[in-house]
Amino acid sequence: MAANAPSDDEQIVKVAEADDNIFAAMGLPDAVEASDKADLVFEITRAMRDAGWTQAKAAKRAGITPADMSRILRGRTENYSIARLENVLMGLGRDVVKMIVPTTRASGRGATSVAYHDRMPVAVMPHNRD
Repeated sequence: MAANAPSDDEQIVKVAEADDNIFAAMGLPDAVEASDKADLVFEITRAMRDAGWTQAKAAKRAGITPADMSRILRGRTENYSIARLENVLMGLGRDVVKMIVPTTRASGRGATSVAYHDRMPVAVMPHNRD
């Protein structure tokens, strides 16, 4: 290791200080949307894994083509809106719950996030659109 090279712990701290959005830290355009889509793709992958489904079976349940599912799982989401990715999750048996709460960030600016729960939070009642 070079004398001036940061230790692994120092590198981890620098990554953690990237404001939780690696896309913004890399200076990419539409970083918030890219981060949100990445979170949704992760949840799509988790839903498939939990159910033990192949890409083809998951695509059929989600109402999309196997080619679309393959693109989504490879992170090629530029042609898919957040709403469409949420619809894929719903097709895979996940409820998508959106909550708006006051920010706790020091800047006063809000943020978006995706969180997985194995059951519906008690305070949230789903709105059935069927």
